[in-house]
Amino acid sequence: RKRFYKAVDIQPLPPPWEEDSESASSKVVESPISGGVDGTQSATGVLHPSQQKQSSSLSSQQLLTPRNRNHQPQTPESDSWYGITLDGKLLQTPAGNRTLKLPSSILATAIAIEWDMQHPLLVPANMPLTTLACTTLDQTQFQHTAVVEECLRYLRNDTTCYRGEAEDRVLVRKQAKSWDGLHTYLSQNCLEGLAPVVETDGVIALQQGAEAGLGHDPKLVEAAEGVLRGLDAWSLTATRAITVEAKSLMVALGVLQGYYDGDGNSTGGSTRSRKGLKDAVMAARVEEEFQIESWGLVEGGHDYDRLNCSIGIASAKVMLHMLRS
Repeated sequence: RKRFYKAVDIQPLPPPWEEDSESASSKVVESPISGGVDGTQSATGVLHPSQQKQSSSLSSQQLLTPRNRNHQPQTPESDSWYGITLDGKLLQTPAGNRTLKLPSSILATAIAIEWDMQHPLLVPANMPLTTLACTTLDQTQFQHTAVVEECLRYLRNDTTCYRGEAEDRVLVRKQAKSWDGLHTYLSQNCLEGLAPVVETDGVIALQQGAEAGLGHDPKLVEAAEGVLRGLDAWSLTATRAITVEAKSLMVALGVLQGYYDGDGNSTGGSTRSRKGLKDAVMAARVEEEFQIESWGLVEGGHDYDRLNCSIGIASAKVMLHMLRS
């Protein structure tokens, strides 16, 4: 669709769970981004307001209030949330009947910039923060338990827990470099000191154990579930996005728990590398990058996959940072 607006701005609003007489009396603009692939909101998993039922015992206020890494509510920068306006009209979410409201002026400004950068056509793929925010408001807050369970299913066959065959020594070294430190960090910080099961001869092990999954200690699974259930809807949306992109809950937990909060460089005198965003993307793409090194890059294939992975993980990480700033 062509851009149909001139000015983009943000506007202070009350939180979603409070009566919103201001936005109810204001002019609104329906989201030009459909919840479905054909303009009819028909995509699998899209819920409409009349169909949505809270899958968690938590209230919308509890789910939508950002929390820190200790699962405690963040101190708000002000009493206001923020909406996005297009030519003075408040933007709604794709599911409709719901104003796009953000709990952070920084996040709202970033999303407003995404909309202002759309010219001459609106390209949803170029608005990843908008996508994450709308998913939170239209989906995750109503399906919190289902999203937690979806993320946990990735733990059963987590990418970081399968290593190459012994003769693939270069690949095995790359996997160890990207994943061993991550496992140790998560074990020490959020998995009750427990380490995940790691299978060697990855392809064979995956084929034989795909249905049953890895035999992780039940206490480790319980600890991971506890982390996920303690997340606000915004953080859970970001965590799910990384999990799906990386095919790994471990990588997502690494981003969530701060393992990748560095700049990718070693700190002075420290033996511990400060892992950064590029390291998180590499952790999600170890085998793919190894294949590219071995056999070459296919233009229009590998390069797009690499770009999409980088955008998906980076945007989720940025949203988490903005919510905690």
